[in-house]
Amino acid sequence: MSGEQNIAQIEDYLGPVRAESTSAMTPRLAPVAQAGIPTAMLREDVVRHVLWQYGLAGAEEPGHFTGALMQAFQRADEGNFRILREAYPVLGFWMYALRFSNEGHALALRALRQMGVRP
Repeated sequence: MSGEQNIAQIEDYLGPVRAESTSAMTPRLAPVAQAGIPTAMLREDVVRHVLWQYGLAGAEEPGHFTGALMQAFQRADEGNFRILREAYPVLGFWMYALRFSNEGHALALRALRQMGVRP
């Protein structure tokens, strides 16, 4: 799947990136939680690293490069977040989910269960 197809899939589930407004994006995760997480976004290492970034249960500390990427995602404005998400769609999906939604942690734990691993 190309980067553009991944971005389209993410936006189908989560909506377009709008870093300035968290409340407008929060409800967009509800359909994902009910329908299941896109298979392309199911990577145990990425989910666990993003959980670590936010100090949440089920986490695993990332390496230096991934840690730096996650910091870049956290600091990015809307345009730069989109650029990062195009280059790193799975990491972008999870950074987006946990940064902009109260349901992001529950969704990440559900993803781990959906992959058949212990949260």
